[in-house]
Amino acid sequence: MDLIATDFYFYSDVFINNTKYDIKTSKYYTDLETYTPSIRIFGTKEQVEKAKNKYIKDTGYCLDEAYDYKVETKGSYYYDFYSNPEKRNKEVKTKLEYYKKKYKQNNNKTLIIGI
Repeated sequence: MDLIATDFYFYSDVFINNTKYDIKTSKYYTDLETYTPSIRIFGTKEQVEKAKNKYIKDTGYCLDEAYDYKVETKGSYYYDFYSNPEKRNKEVKTKLEYYKKKYKQNNNKTLIIGI
C-alpha cells in the first residue's frame, strides 16, 4: 500500500473585498483579491482520486493544477528548482511522516489538508 500526497489547486470565481487604511492620506481604499482554493490530499492513490472527485462535486470548483508532494530526487527539475533542495526535502519528509502517523491514527482514512 503506497501512500501519496497530492496538492490540488482550483479555479474560483470568488473575489474578496480587502479594505485597507492609508495612514498618510487618512483614507480607506478597497481592492478586489481573488481567492484560490487549494488542498492537499493524503492516502492511497484510489483514496486520493475518490476524495478529489468528491471535493469537486461538493464545492463546484474546477481543477486548475495538481502536483505530487514528495521528496525530490537529485537531478530532477524540481530538485534543481529550489535554492536549498536538501532543506526542502527534509521538511517534506518530516511532513509526510507526520501525515502517515495521522493517517494510521485515523484508521487509514484519507486526510484532506487545506494549504
